[in-house]
Amino acid sequence: MPFTDADSLLSVAAPEGMVRITLGVETRYCFPCHMDGWQALGWQAHPPSLPGVDGEDGGSPVEPPIDPPVDPSEGLAMITAVKGGPYTIGVEAPGQEVQLVGSNFEPGSTVVVQPPSLATASGIKVSSLSELVFSLATGKVLAAEDCLIAVVNSVGKGPWSSIKLHERPAPSSPELALAEIADDLPDYVAMTKAQITTEVERRYGVALDPGMTKAELVAEAERLAAKGSPTVVSIAGLDEPLADAQEPALPLDLLP
Repeated sequence: MPFTDADSLLSVAAPEGMVRITLGVETRYCFPCHMDGWQALGWQAHPPSLPGVDGEDGGSPVEPPIDPPVDPSEGLAMITAVKGGPYTIGVEAPGQEVQLVGSNFEPGSTVVVQPPSLATASGIKVSSLSELVFSLATGKVLAAEDCLIAVVNSVGKGPWSSIKLHERPAPSSPELALAEIADDLPDYVAMTKAQITTEVERRYGVALDPGMTKAELVAEAERLAAKGSPTVVSIAGLDEPLADAQEPALPLDLLP
């Protein structure tokens, strides 16, 4: 059934359950059961189920609803802070404990390391949605670097976060210092007692007691090597008698 040009001038919607009909510029509303009688009189029907085009039928073109934009990061595990450290290179498995603070840390989450870093993550423990602990092994890392890590949960992989890996600190204990200079030390165990005392006096200016056992001489030589002490401590002359001038004086009331 053709529409009239007058339709574009009408903006009033038909009451619920009724149909708009027009005759020239005149508009009325009727129930569908009376439609045939009005059409017999020359009226044209405009059912609400037949919307017009380009503003016809007194309205505007119907557009599909627009869904709100979806945040692609929604639900991903986010790292907001890295606690602990400092973290160093050259640490073998199981590694150094790293504490993460963030959100959406689900049970079963994993930690991944971005290549080309050779660090590895293991031993992930999720204590809550905002706290996670794992072990970072850096035994294969040869130089200081910014290691990038991310947490993967059921939604996907979260954003990368950086962990600064530092060079290993210099040895501070005598044992570590001795290990660092071991290649430069003589093999005291393979020496005789006389060789040990001679070598120690040459290196450190310390005269060891020749009456000490070989094991005691070796231990003392290694202690001096770790300490690097140049101080001369005479041991051989400790048993020599004191000179007359060095004898302790007696109180006057005890003199004959």
